[in-house]
Amino acid sequence: MVANALIDLTFQEFELLRMFVSQPDSVILYDELALALALWGSVGERTRLRLGVLLCRLRAKLAASHPYRFETVRGRGYGLLAPRRSGS
Repeated sequence: MVANALIDLTFQEFELLRMFVSQPDSVILYDELALALALWGSVGERTRLRLGVLLCRLRAKLAASHPYRFETVRGRGYGLLAPRRSGS
């Protein structure tokens, strides 16, 4: 649930979210996500594109969830990260 509303996730979205929740505040590499999820049976550019689409859908569904947010770390992967504190 997000903001007292039930969020309907696909199997792939749920599995991706489960991985992020198991490693909060960490960047998970593209290939590590693809292999661990075993969603498409391969890694590479096409898999990264599919992973990007899947994360985009998940971000949209969980947009109102706080304090964590999904962040893309260019050239590395994705993370479910807490907001940075100013002055730290």
